[in-house]
Amino acid sequence: MMQLRHVACALVALGFIAGASAGARATSYPDDVGSVTPVVRRALAGLRRCYARSLETNATLEGKLEIGLTIASDGRVSEAHVVQTTLDDAALPACMLAVVRKLRFAVEPSGESRSVVLPFQFRAQ
Repeated sequence: MMQLRHVACALVALGFIAGASAGARATSYPDDVGSVTPVVRRALAGLRRCYARSLETNATLEGKLEIGLTIASDGRVSEAHVVQTTLDDAALPACMLAVVRKLRFAVEPSGESRSVVLPFQFRAQ
């Protein structure tokens, strides 16, 4: 059975912070944090570019975005979607979804897919 897990990541302006985002409902599970967080960290440049582009058109853009991922047993992202957002911007979530869809995670030894939620917080500086 596929389990839904919340993996905490926070994005503040153009700097990324590992750990729980302020006010997020996410609960970290050590096994997923250990395998998911490093992969997301490697994608930071692409995620930063997404936010930087949105800041060019809205310099005060702030809010939260939760992205849900289904990671297939082979480590590929088989599905990605916006769980919820407080952002008043359609381009930023679309750009971030494009980035996370390209991520490759560790192969799941059990052969099952995994679902995770990545919460991001944006604060313009």
